[in-house]
Amino acid sequence: MAVSQGGAVIALALVALVALVALVALVALVRHSEVGASQ
Repeated sequence: MAVSQGGAVIALALVALVALVALVALVALVRHSEVGASQ
């Protein structure tokens, strides 16, 4: 399984992007739930 370096970089960037989006969504969800609890 010889994967080109370009393909590996793209896959790594895609994984990082998905992780970043998941982190942002998690933070937004936590903040939203905290706001809902405080009211």
